Amino acid sequence: MRRVEDIQAWQNARGLVHENHKLTAEGSPVGEFDYRKSIRNVVVSSTSNLAEGFVQKSEKTFARFPDIAGGSTGLRTPDSRL
Repeated sequence: MRRVEDIQAWQNARGLVHENHKLTAEGSPVGEFDYRKSIRNVVVSSTSNLAEGFVQKSEKTFARFPDIAGGSTGLRTPDSRL
């Protein structure tokens, strides 16, 4: 693989980012802004973590980052109101 965008997990995470932004863009009261922003940041962190692991150029090091990315998405799960 030459680019992080070639990784299927990254592509899936990127799709979730787009879907999440659609879901949180409409119908949320102004008071929910911080919550929406938090949810969006959690989802974006998945792609960021995968990209960070990709640039490490070591398969052993990269192998840790999908777990880190998955952990990031679970940060808000118990608190999710979407």
